[in-house]
Amino acid sequence: MSNSSQLTERNQQNEARISAPAISANTDHMKSPSDLSKKDCVIEADKTYAKSMLGTTEETSGAEQKVLGVRWNFVSDQFVLDLREIATLARNIEPTKRNVVSATAKLYDLMGFLSPIITEFRIFFQGLCKAKISWDEPLEREMKNEWLKLATGLQCASSFTVSRCYFQEVTEKIVSCSLHGSGDASSKAYAAVIYLHATTTKGSYVVFLASRSRVAQVKQETISRLELLEALILTRLISQVGQALEPEVDVTDLTG
Repeated sequence: MSNSSQLTERNQQNEARISAPAISANTDHMKSPSDLSKKDCVIEADKTYAKSMLGTTEETSGAEQKVLGVRWNFVSDQFVLDLREIATLARNIEPTKRNVVSATAKLYDLMGFLSPIITEFRIFFQGLCKAKISWDEPLEREMKNEWLKLATGLQCASSFTVSRCYFQEVTEKIVSCSLHGSGDASSKAYAAVIYLHATTTKGSYVVFLASRSRVAQVKQETISRLELLEALILTRLISQVGQALEPEVDVTDLTG
C-alpha cells in the first residue's frame, strides 16, 4: 500500500514476530505478566506508528469516523469540517510567530474546502516574516488585534458539511458532465478552483470539486507573473481531477 521504507521495515519486523513459534490465543493465561506486557506494548506501538504514518481510522462519534485527517459521517455520507476547536485554540494562545504557525498547521484541508480561510492565515504569517519578528516575540497591538480578528472569523465559520457523493441529489438521468476551472491572482496570493457541471434530462447541477491556493513570494512580483502561476496551478489541478474522475465519470469537456 505504500513505498515508505519505514513502513516496509516495520512490516518485516512484524512478519519476523509472526514467523516465531506461535502460541494459541487460548494459552495466554500460561504466559508470564512480563510477556503479556511486552505484547501489549508491541500492539500499542504498531497502532501509534500506523496512526502517525497512515492516518488510520479513528472513531469520533456514533455516526462519524476520522479517516486521513478528515471527519466522515458515514450515515449521511458527508465530510464534516468543524473549526470550533481550532478557533478556541487560536483565541486562547499567546499570539507569537511560533504559535501562529502551529495553529495554522492544524487547518488540514485535503480538497481545498478551506482555501479562503487558510490563505488568510498564511498571508498573516508571511506578514510576520516580513516584519522580521522572532519566533517567541509577543506581537504588537496592531498585529495582535489582526490575529484575534482572524480567530473570531474562524469561530463564526464553526462547523459545516460537504457531501462526499457528487450526485447525491440527482434523481434523473445524467446526459453529460464537464469540468470548469477558474483562477485569479492578487499581489498577496493566487488560487484556482474546479467545479463539476452535470447536465440531466430535467436540468443541470454544479458541484465544487477541489481548489488550490498559494501565497505570493515575499519578494515582490508583478501581477502578470502571478497570473501565470495561477494558470499553472489551474492547469495542473484540472488535469489531476480529470484523471481521478476518469474511471467513474465520463467527462466530455474541460473548460479553464
